[in-house]
Amino acid sequence: MENTKETKRKLEDIIDINQYIISKGIRKIYEEKLVLRENGQIQLNNTFIKTTQERAFAVAFSNDFKEVVLIPNCEQEIVFSKGGIARDTELVSKIGKKRLPFPMTYHLCWDADKMIWRGKLDITTKE
Repeated sequence: MENTKETKRKLEDIIDINQYIISKGIRKIYEEKLVLRENGQIQLNNTFIKTTQERAFAVAFSNDFKEVVLIPNCEQEIVFSKGGIARDTELVSKIGKKRLPFPMTYHLCWDADKMIWRGKLDITTKE
């Protein structure tokens, strides 16, 4: 069946649209993320790696682990692999005491004023 612009049918001509919830489609949003795993692995996603092109950051989590900051060009930085991976098993033991679920995903955004990446914990996703 060929569907060109001229031959497409209108949905309301086929069904009563008041009786249905119509899907608008979901486009995957590629955003910068940091994921902290139970084995101590801190992983930066490919979008972040491509965006920043940096591999060394100081990484600081808020005391409640709801926020993270990544600070480039800082004395206390850790170097991530080319694949965006670093490890910190000591950090995991601190999180375990707070009984937070793994993996912990943070959505990152650039703070141009401070020249740092800021992230908020996403409690709705498992990855």
